[in-house]
Amino acid sequence: VTSLQHHTRVARADGRTLPLDTIGLELNRSLGRHLYLSGQAHSAYTGAAGGYSIGLLGLGLATTDGAAWRLGGELLAGAAGGGGVRSGGGAVGQAKLWAGWSPTPTQELRLSAAGMRSSGGGLSTPVLGLAWSHRFGIGGR
Repeated sequence: VTSLQHHTRVARADGRTLPLDTIGLELNRSLGRHLYLSGQAHSAYTGAAGGYSIGLLGLGLATTDGAAWRLGGELLAGAAGGGGVRSGGGAVGQAKLWAGWSPTPTQELRLSAAGMRSSGGGLSTPVLGLAWSHRFGIGGR
């Protein structure tokens, strides 16, 4: 999954609160009919936060593959820091809901809404996302 995320309110070390945008790669592995494991890496490309990056790992639930429209959600935890962003020690969590549309059996366009928060305070922001997913046939699937 290739993703773009817009973080609407990100506190900075200098006291300002500004938006920023990230580009990321998400790798998902099915653990069953609806459950999947997700590993994600995102880095800022706008918002005066060069060097800000996020790494997340967690679980997701989604409606069954094969339908033109799907819904899903993820609970993720990991680390974030750099770029002058106040990440409160680095540990972060993210809860995300997404809706996906599949124009072909292996492609999916996803819109998402999420919330990200650091465990030590300082980082608390809504996150809007747009992602393009390509499904690879691995392990005989």
